[in-house]
Amino acid sequence: MGVNMTWIDHILCSKMLDDSVKDVCVHYDFICSDHKPLSVCFNNLVPKLCATDDSDTVPADRLFFDWSNIQLSGFERSMSSALSCVDITVQLLRCNGHNCVNSAHRDYIDNYYCRIIDAVYKSASAFANRNIVKSNRPSAVPGWSDYVQDNYDKAKTAYVYWSQCGKPRCGLEYVTMYKTRAAFKLALRFCRRHEAELRADAHAKNLLSKCGYHKFWQGIKKDGCTKSQKYANQVGNAVGDTDICNMWKSHFDCLYNSVPDSGVKESVPDMIDKLDDKMGWNVTVNDVCNILARQKRNRSPGPNGVCMEAFMYGGLKLLLHLSAVFYMLSKT
Repeated sequence: MGVNMTWIDHILCSKMLDDSVKDVCVHYDFICSDHKPLSVCFNNLVPKLCATDDSDTVPADRLFFDWSNIQLSGFERSMSSALSCVDITVQLLRCNGHNCVNSAHRDYIDNYYCRIIDAVYKSASAFANRNIVKSNRPSAVPGWSDYVQDNYDKAKTAYVYWSQCGKPRCGLEYVTMYKTRAAFKLALRFCRRHEAELRADAHAKNLLSKCGYHKFWQGIKKDGCTKSQKYANQVGNAVGDTDICNMWKSHFDCLYNSVPDSGVKESVPDMIDKLDDKMGWNVTVNDVCNILARQKRNRSPGPNGVCMEAFMYGGLKLLLHLSAVFYMLSKT
């Protein structure tokens, strides 16, 4: 690597990886320090993954949508085309009566539902935006403006000038670059080691400054929430997840069983069996449409990775499949 440079960087790897090395490059275009970044390319390091088209499992990718820029008519056509490949098993159509105890029918319903969700996911993924740019901006260093900023500017200017002079190993340019870089690193290490004290000093300055109360409490809230616990580990005398769950279980057992049912609980299954098949069991398309219309938008997707808008804008064919699923579930 270092034919013309005295700074020699290395890439350490095992003998097995060394046999797979395709190319090693030095990126001379990057100016960040006196070291140039290296990159290495390997041959057949990661095997290719094969995916089958007939899989009913939903991919693990999370979908992000900007519904204001999506043509809903095209989204509905895509959904209708994907659902055209989803068929209803004949055994489910021939199942009559309520409280079906056939375990095979339940497996058919589960498979039917999974194929619907899989079709919805794959159709919606064509309209999703996976290129969500996450900010790579590093976290703010406490005391940067007071201790580091000036040293950073001097070190950057000295390094660029030293690089333009051909990166000599001696002389005024080299000495200036070396000393300014050392001063910058020393100031940065000081801020890292005294991070808590510098944050407290910054909060105190905001409190003492005129009209700085808002910044003070905003900083206290930001720093305080970083170390707060997400869940409570003690409720009353119960400590830990297991004790807390048992406490709430006992609480609701006493609450729900505080009033005697006088035998009504045992009579409910008999009353359901005596109901007519035409009474209250049909789930129509209008029912599904009205329920979807009342759902909230811009919410996080569920475990299947599909957001609510995909069902709301899916079209008539999706409503037909959903109503069929709910109707079959009501019979089991």
